[in-house]
Amino acid sequence: MKNVLERIGFMWIYICTALLVGIVFGSQIMRRFYQTKAIGSLRVDRSIPDEKPYLFLEIGRGNIERLAKEEFVVLKVKNENYLTQK
Repeated sequence: MKNVLERIGFMWIYICTALLVGIVFGSQIMRRFYQTKAIGSLRVDRSIPDEKPYLFLEIGRGNIERLAKEEFVVLKVKNENYLTQK
């Protein structure tokens, strides 16, 4: 009986390890997939601290047609301030 319980315990360890490895690899694959699908960037400008941030959509020249055809798009987010703060 003890041997059977040990086997079941080891089986759960193998299952949990395989699940964890699958989640890590899957998340890395999806991350790379979405990085290659990005058609442009959304720039967040917080140059003026008293106001809400300004948002700018920056799209490459060849991606405008793709933008018009797609229902959903992927954008990279850039946090850049173009005005210097005093």
